[in-house]
Amino acid sequence: MPGGAIILAAGFSRRFGSDKRQHLLANGEPLLIATLSVYVNTVDETAVLLREEDLQLASLIRQSFSSTRCPVILTTAKSHLGMGNSIASAIGQLKSWQYAMIALGDMPRVKPETIRWVEAELRKARSNQSAKIVQPFYQKDKAGHPVGFTRELFPELEALQGDYGAKPVLEKHAGVLVRINTNDAGILWDMDNKPA
Repeated sequence: MPGGAIILAAGFSRRFGSDKRQHLLANGEPLLIATLSVYVNTVDETAVLLREEDLQLASLIRQSFSSTRCPVILTTAKSHLGMGNSIASAIGQLKSWQYAMIALGDMPRVKPETIRWVEAELRKARSNQSAKIVQPFYQKDKAGHPVGFTRELFPELEALQGDYGAKPVLEKHAGVLVRINTNDAGILWDMDNKPA
């Protein structure tokens, strides 16, 4: 059953002050590569969305992974319009997928078991061909990433615009949300500001 994770990495890091995707972590690994590694080593299919001009970053990704495990590299010219447009662009390029987990490129601390749990719930929903959204929660009330959607919701994801991400789809379809309660604080941790 084709499906997997989409890592959104087409933003502009305005709050960070430089391209945080290539910011080196304490272990010397670029932030985006660290995030991609978690997903590439956990799910069968991983795609990453970059800006069209990100040729150097695309090359770094290809060099960092073997040809058999390299993420599918997607590009967009519309990321400056907001995360909604980025999601729409990525979904539009993955029409054959049966489900997609939307993740962020600056979140390398999500535990593999959380990702597997989200994916398992999506596969279960697809076996029933039912529309489902799957989202992990930390301490039962803090919603995090990745957020999974079955393909029944792809047309609405592909129509997204602006800075609200997938929030309109989440709000409209709250009745089909499957909540995963986890102790994984990594679903919340991101790097919006450059470490001091």
